[in-house]
Amino acid sequence: MSFAYYSSGEKDDETGEYIKPEKWDKNVNINLGEIKESKQEVSHFPPEFDPEYYIEKQNNAKIDSEKWDWIKYAQYAQAVFNMYKNVAYKFYTKYADNIKNMNLPDFVLDNSNQTDIDILAKKLDNSEKELIAQFSRYGRTVSAKINRHKRLENLQNYAVFGWIMYHILNHSLGIPLNNSIRFKSVYENMNEDNAIDLIRIYRGCKILQRNYRIYVRNNFMEKQGHYLYKDIDIKEKYDELVKNLNGITSKECEAILQRIRPKIASLKNQNSSLKNLIDFYHRYDDIQRTIYEINRINNEWIQNKGWYVFCDSSYSDGQDVYKRGENYKRFCEQVKNNCSQYDEIFVKDIEKLLNELNEALISANIAHKASHID
Repeated sequence: MSFAYYSSGEKDDETGEYIKPEKWDKNVNINLGEIKESKQEVSHFPPEFDPEYYIEKQNNAKIDSEKWDWIKYAQYAQAVFNMYKNVAYKFYTKYADNIKNMNLPDFVLDNSNQTDIDILAKKLDNSEKELIAQFSRYGRTVSAKINRHKRLENLQNYAVFGWIMYHILNHSLGIPLNNSIRFKSVYENMNEDNAIDLIRIYRGCKILQRNYRIYVRNNFMEKQGHYLYKDIDIKEKYDELVKNLNGITSKECEAILQRIRPKIASLKNQNSSLKNLIDFYHRYDDIQRTIYEINRINNEWIQNKGWYVFCDSSYSDGQDVYKRGENYKRFCEQVKNNCSQYDEIFVKDIEKLLNELNEALISANIAHKASHID
């Protein structure tokens, strides 16, 4: 990641002068052996992982609490280094065409001494908790410390990227990485002046837009239990990973949609069957939301019963979401009949949502009738 590889050294925060490190306090035992060993073996070693930096800061600390801040940060730096080194190698080996062409730092490309990433994730998690506890003990925040030290900000970025890659590799959430990568290759071979190609592009953007909205949320890190990064813009970090893998980023997806909307509007006016197909992808996200609401309310009714519960949905408009689902079912059936002569992928999308709608409506039918008895 270009954000950290070549960051410069720092001056003393109080005096603005560079102070030569004093002798290391041997009473404090921090195991930075693996980082030191890697530093000797590779070039372009990120300064965020340089053990001498933390030694210097610890020796120059004026009070004990600040000294322990740097001790905890040194331990955190080692945990981040081990996690990022191993996870990045596994991640780019899996998703990149050629990991050697990814402009990764040498310490990542060195695949010796690979360690179980679950073990490393646990160690990093423990280190994060200790770091938060260190600052909380004195009524301070980690973010205030980071704002004074660019290297700590860069170190935190390495940790965030490590966690995102870890969660993608472990399938612990449905981040749509493969969709982003596949859509890029498809998009580059499409002709926007061709009606069907234009709808294929529109389809890809709407599906990817939904993926980003659901899975790549700003509170993602906090929801995963990584409270140290609750203020991080996860979409920005995720976009950087996608860009490295030559996929469509969230910003690129929005830009494509903005550009093709006039063409989409013009096409709707020219062809009625294509208009219905375009409307299907325009409503694609809302149809899935309707399916989700029907299933959610049905499950709640089974537990708690209640009157007119299907009007108590996230739409907040008093509308019966079950009947909304019935309307969408009729709409999807009509679109399917009118577009069968086009790309098979359109039919598969429609059939998939139709099946999910049918299952939700059948499952919730008893609850809907029972909750509407006058």
